[in-house]
Amino acid sequence: MSGYEQTVVASPNNNVTAKTITASCPAGKVVLGGGFVASGATTTVVLANGPSSATDWTVMVRENQAGAPTWTLTVTAACVTALP
Repeated sequence: MSGYEQTVVASPNNNVTAKTITASCPAGKVVLGGGFVASGATTTVVLANGPSSATDWTVMVRENQAGAPTWTLTVTAACVTALP
């Protein structure tokens, strides 16, 4: 495995109940894996957590608490250099 790099993308810190965030690998790299953290959320449902293309990791999370708290969704994509 060569050229390992992480890409991290975070949503705004607000009380929007459903958030979708995509972390994309830089040019010449492909996604190997990924994950997320829902900071400040209390009752969440994960609707998607996986690769959405060869270069993107997408996460969809919904906060189920009535009057959703202020929270942030942070997504990380683990990227490696693509083989020719």
